[in-house]
Amino acid sequence: MDQQKKLNSEIDMKDQYQLSYESPITVPKESNSLLKFQSLEAIEDDISKTNLEQTKSEIIKVAPTLEFINEDGTTKEYPKTCGFSSLKKVKSLPKEAKKPQPLLEILPPLSPDDVGPRIKMRQPFKILTDIWGVLTSYHFRDELYKYLDANMEKYFISNYDSEDIKEYIKEMATRTTSDLESGKWTDMPRLDMPNDNGQVDKAEVVRAVVANLMYRKGHKEKNLLKGLDHIFNPIWNDGYRTRNLQPHVFDDVLPSFRQWNAAPFFIKLFSFATGPYEIQKLFLSASIAGDITEYMTCGFDARGKYKYDSKRYRQVVSSLSERDPKNLLYLTDSPRKGREAIKAGLTVFIVRRDGNRKYKNEDMGNFIVIDSLKQLDFYEFK
Repeated sequence: MDQQKKLNSEIDMKDQYQLSYESPITVPKESNSLLKFQSLEAIEDDISKTNLEQTKSEIIKVAPTLEFINEDGTTKEYPKTCGFSSLKKVKSLPKEAKKPQPLLEILPPLSPDDVGPRIKMRQPFKILTDIWGVLTSYHFRDELYKYLDANMEKYFISNYDSEDIKEYIKEMATRTTSDLESGKWTDMPRLDMPNDNGQVDKAEVVRAVVANLMYRKGHKEKNLLKGLDHIFNPIWNDGYRTRNLQPHVFDDVLPSFRQWNAAPFFIKLFSFATGPYEIQKLFLSASIAGDITEYMTCGFDARGKYKYDSKRYRQVVSSLSERDPKNLLYLTDSPRKGREAIKAGLTVFIVRRDGNRKYKNEDMGNFIVIDSLKQLDFYEFK
């Protein structure tokens, strides 16, 4: 009796169930016609022709007992629960089976003006994107160095009395002395220039520092370039804040971000680049397209070579509390980073832009390559 109550209570639940049984049975309906189940496939076939709720009700809705017709033709009445080993809970089945939508389709462009084929796919929950090579052209680096040439001296004069600048000048003076003593860089501009009274002329020091940094910037020697980012980045950041330096972003970025972040998708967007998110946000907020960070949730520090380690991508997935890494779409220009992200379970597309490094076909592997973010044609997750 307890077993019968348990069965009835489970049948009454809204969720649908799949029947499993110990031996082939024949069950009478109310109309006295026979509903025959000879195999699991037969059960599934019958369910597909009608629906699971109807099949269950036909089995149990009549009387306290059911009459089973045995294989030898004899009949015997049993309690409702007899012959069924369990009711196994499964996902709900629609009354009319719908053709499943493919996970990804490559479709022709909608118009001749489109960059390439459309990638029709179920929307991701979150998108992680590189900045350089995906959102911003590498050509913009030329603009960064032009800005340094034009604004370095002004920056040093404006901030000369700050402790950070004073410490930086002292550090560079020590390094310059060491470099000159090595005998390898005898033409390097010096930084020790006190006047006749032992006083330091600010304008002369600034000119010497700028000449020294420009000399280092013009050489590709690793030892000479060491530490330059400690002063270059603050100069660039100052340009972003004042909007005198506006980073490039590709034309498809803003409309794509706006579409993805809005209804019905509400996709969360995250940047991935070397440096803290505060700097990434400052960079992207000053772009020529306007402040695109209003469509972004946050960003992650790629931490130099760590971006080529699958552990970093696993950390990103964990920090986003994403149970299935495939729900995180990663957009990158680098197959090497893409391979590491795939190891962590992410879905990866390679973005090919003007100015990006050219890769051989063997480097691209089986990646899907897009030339524009507009090629991504999401359908809503339901």
